[in-house]
Amino acid sequence: MATCARCGFKPEASSATDSQVAWNVDVLDVLRSGDALPSAATYRIPGRVAVLGARYQVMQDDLACLEALIAQKRKEIELTRAEIEQTKSLAAPIRSIPREILLHIFSLVDVPSSRALLHPRQPPCSFGHVCRFWRTLSRSAPSLWSHVAVWSDIDSNFSIDVLKQHLVLSNPRPLDVRLSFWPCKNSNESTKAVLDVLSGHSIQLQELEIYAGKFETECFFKMLSKADLRLLKRLRRKAHLRSATNQLPVKT
Repeated sequence: MATCARCGFKPEASSATDSQVAWNVDVLDVLRSGDALPSAATYRIPGRVAVLGARYQVMQDDLACLEALIAQKRKEIELTRAEIEQTKSLAAPIRSIPREILLHIFSLVDVPSSRALLHPRQPPCSFGHVCRFWRTLSRSAPSLWSHVAVWSDIDSNFSIDVLKQHLVLSNPRPLDVRLSFWPCKNSNESTKAVLDVLSGHSIQLQELEIYAGKFETECFFKMLSKADLRLLKRLRRKAHLRSATNQLPVKT
């Protein structure tokens, strides 16, 4: 059946068929009354069902066309809306700030000493969530990534991934690192994983502080014994519970 070039819908062809299969029965009235159909109408039921089925299919096809058209228009609307916002951003005052000043502003952001320090939603990771330019700029500045704090009771896989990224982006800047190993499930594996990653960047270590128990401390000093610590200026260890703080001088 040909489709209308103007509206895109197929013409309803049931009228000709209706004339061939005469039907003047009010179906609901007959069903409610419980009366039997006249024999003249009974034999026309299959033809009437076929007519209604064809009409139903045409309407289903029309609806599918409308839904596809609506989906396409919604997509076009979203693309246009995004283009509007992108075009407006060209005039944003922050775009006139030189890169050096913007990096200095990034460095002034106060990152609290909290367990979320290595979280992707905290600086410096969060700078890259604003736009592609900020992401490229922040990742090109090792100084933003030169301070690292790790808590081993965070999900180990997640923390390790973020820690790896953090250390890679800090290269070749000297590192200030704080480690806190709290007793928790799988803490031994977590401790070893963190120290293994850190050992690969030991040559960058400038200041190092650890808060840990006996097992973690043994692993820590074992890692240090094999590390290249040419830049290390200060090493500080704090014990769990009531243990005294140990200040370990390092020759420079």
